[in-house]
Formats: sequence, C-alpha cells, structure tokens
Amino acid sequence: MPLAIAYGGAIELIQPYVGRGAEWLDFGADITGVLAGAALAELLHDRIRDRFFAVDAPLEAGDELASEALRLEAMRTELMDELREVLREELKGLSREQPSASSEPRPDEERGLPRH
Repeated sequence: MPLAIAYGGAIELIQPYVGRGAEWLDFGADITGVLAGAALAELLHDRIRDRFFAVDAPLEAGDELASEALRLEAMRTELMDELREVLREELKGLSREQPSASSEPRPDEERGLPRH
C-alpha cells in the first residue's frame, strides 16, 4: 500500500516536467483510491480466497457453511424468479403502451406532401 501511494506521488512530481501541473487534489485522489481498494480487498478477502484458491471438498451434511450456502442459493433463485416475473410484466406493459407505427400518419402525409 505505501508503494502505491509513493507511485502516485512520483507521478504528481513528474507531471510539471511533461507539460502538466502537479496538484494536491490529484495526489489526494490517488491516496483515496489506494485506501478504498485496500478496504475492498480486506472486505472481500475471504470470498476471493475461497473462490479461487480453496479446494473443492465434499461438505458434511451438518456443516454450517453448507447450510448457509444452500440457503443463499435458494434466496438467489427466488429473487431471480421474482425479477423475471416483474420484468415480464413491465415488458408487457410497454408493448401495450406503444402505438403501432402504421396507425399514426407521418408528418409529410399529414400535409399532403409527396414521398420521395
């Protein structure tokens, strides 16, 4: 993390030599980005480790993690089904609201102008 902050500072120090200006706000944005990335990595560390580096071993039936995973998968499936239903209803509503293109006269037809 200190190396990333130092890199951002070095970029700000080099900018005056290549026709740009060094700004404290840019350096602050660099530090904010580094800290936000580190916080996100800390929050997602276990999830990333389990997904990419864990060995898939069969889970025991009484395992709390297995039951939690099953519960989360059931919730995800239920939410996806509800989302599909809502989207279908919305799309049906949109198709009923749109008038057909042939029922409305074109502006040049309203004035009696010839079509080219």
